[in-house]
Amino acid sequence: MTEQSPTEPSQPVCGVDDSHSDPFGSGETGVDLVLRLWNLVWLGERSDTFEELLTESFVRHTREGTTYQTPSGYRRSVGDATRNTTGTEVRIDHIEQVGDHVYARLTLLGVSLTTGDPMVISTIGDYRIEGGRIAESWMMHQPGLDWHTAPRRRRQ
Repeated sequence: MTEQSPTEPSQPVCGVDDSHSDPFGSGETGVDLVLRLWNLVWLGERSDTFEELLTESFVRHTREGTTYQTPSGYRRSVGDATRNTTGTEVRIDHIEQVGDHVYARLTLLGVSLTTGDPMVISTIGDYRIEGGRIAESWMMHQPGLDWHTAPRRRRQ
C-alpha cells in the first residue's frame, strides 16, 4: 500500500494479506464477502442473500450493544434501518483482509425518501470470517460525514 499525501484526493485501497487470500477454498476472500454484503444492504442487489453471506448465529456489535441474529433477523433489521432510504453508491475508501478479519472504511451515498435530500454516511467496520461467511461484525457509522470532502487539518 502506498501512503497518500494530504493534497491528493482519496483513492480506494483494497488489500488482502496473500497468506490468507483464499482461506475458504471457494475462490472467494473475506473482502469479497464484505463487498457483497454492502451491495446487498445498501444497494439492494439481490444476486446474494443474507443466508449466503452470514453465519446462522451472526454476532453484531454496534453503539447500541451486541445482538445475535439469524440471517433472516438481520434482513429485518436492515429493512427497518433503510426503509426510508434509497442507496445509490457504496464507496470503498479502504478495505483489507488480515487473517480471518476484514477491516473496511466505507462511504454510503443515497437519498432520503421522506425529504428527497441526498444522504452520506461514513462507516468503519471489522468483520470476522468463519467457514466462508461473515460470523461477527463491529460497526460504527456517522451520518453526514463524507471523508472525501471533510477539511484536512495540518499538524502544527
